[in-house]
Amino acid sequence: MNNVPSHSFNRFWSLFIVSMLVLLFGCEELQNIINSSTVNLSPPMSIHASQGEFSNYVRVTWLVAENSSSYTVYRALGQSGPWTELATTSGTYYIDYSVNPGVRYWYSVASIGPDGESISAKGIPSEGWTMDGLLSSDASLQNLTVSVGTLTPSFSAEMLTYEIIVPNGTASITVQATARNANANVQIAGIARTSASIALQTPETVVLIVVTAEDGTEQEYSLTVGIAVGNGTISPVVE
Repeated sequence: MNNVPSHSFNRFWSLFIVSMLVLLFGCEELQNIINSSTVNLSPPMSIHASQGEFSNYVRVTWLVAENSSSYTVYRALGQSGPWTELATTSGTYYIDYSVNPGVRYWYSVASIGPDGESISAKGIPSEGWTMDGLLSSDASLQNLTVSVGTLTPSFSAEMLTYEIIVPNGTASITVQATARNANANVQIAGIARTSASIALQTPETVVLIVVTAEDGTEQEYSLTVGIAVGNGTISPVVE
């Protein structure tokens, strides 16, 4: 009886197993299986977020990453996070419609390969993006209060003209005004401030409150203060 060398026997079975795998999976799929544990997954490069070019969304783009089959897009309000996952896409761009006017965002994109997403394959965050095209035009007040007297009519953001009557002898009042949009600018009597002590004149004093929105839109509120005289009053004239 002839003895078959062990190395020939092993070679025979190795070739047999590979042949069966090729028949089952095909050459390309077999190669993917062999390489799946050794894939070097690269992060997306040149991530870029649009900077106000569009009126109601941010477009994020990046370059193809080696060995990536798809990408996960992340967003944060700061360069270091925390990051929120937005979507997974097989393309090299993403359009983010869930944005707010005047807010600065950061975007990062991670590669996904045969073994899933790799933490090391997360791209460098894009530069901060401001939605310049959607700066708020809200130049209204959220609140208007005075330290003495009662506004007539009662405050409403849409009502621009008010009057109050203060007791005889009142030398000054404090006016406080808060813009509805936190990024809007408020001026009381020509000075940027949200609270001001106003010296009163007889028989009336007109206080102007100007709100300037992010996009430059202005709206003027007028407060006329009348001082009571003796047992009667001098009512301010409101035009």
